[in-house]
Amino acid sequence: MNKILRTMLLTIPLLLALTIFAACAAPAVPAGEEGTTAQEAGAEEAAAPAAGEAGQAEAPAGALPDLGGRTIVAAMANDFTPLQYVDPNTGEAVGWEYDAVSEICQRLNCVVDWQNSSWETMIPAVANGQFDIGMDGITITEERAQQVDFSKPYMRSEQFMLVRADEDRFTTPEEFAA
Repeated sequence: MNKILRTMLLTIPLLLALTIFAACAAPAVPAGEEGTTAQEAGAEEAAAPAAGEAGQAEAPAGALPDLGGRTIVAAMANDFTPLQYVDPNTGEAVGWEYDAVSEICQRLNCVVDWQNSSWETMIPAVANGQFDIGMDGITITEERAQQVDFSKPYMRSEQFMLVRADEDRFTTPEEFAA
C-alpha cells in the first residue's frame, strides 16, 4: 500500500479522537514559544519538510503530513444511518463518516471525491485501486483484512434483540430461534 494511503488509514482514529477532544476541550494551550498554539507550532514545523516519496514532502515526527491538495476517492454506499445516508428532506448525502473524512482531508490538505458504491462491491473495488478509501461502517474481519488495510476501529457496534417485558413464549435466543 502506498505511504500516503497508509498514513490516512492510520490517521483516521487519531483525528477522530482529536476532533472529539477538541470539541470538549478548552482553547489551545501554548506549545513551545510563548503565545504559539500547538496547531501553529505544527504548521511552522510543516513549513520546512524534508523531501519524501515521489516528491511528496515528509512531515516532521508528530506532525500531520501535507498531501498538497491531492484528490482522495472515497466510496460510500449511503445506506448506514447515521454514518452515511441520503437525507430524505434535502436529497443531500450526509452523515458522520462524511464529516469525519472531510475533517481529515481538511487537516491533511486533500480533497475528497465522493463516489457512490454498492456495499457488495466496495471492498473489492478498494482492493483493486478503484477507490482510495471505503467508508461504510465496515466490520473488520480476517477475510476482509486479507483484501484491504483497515484503520484502527473508531466505533463499536453491538446488536441486541428486544422483546416486550411481558413476553413469555421464550426466554433465551435458542428458544426464540426454535
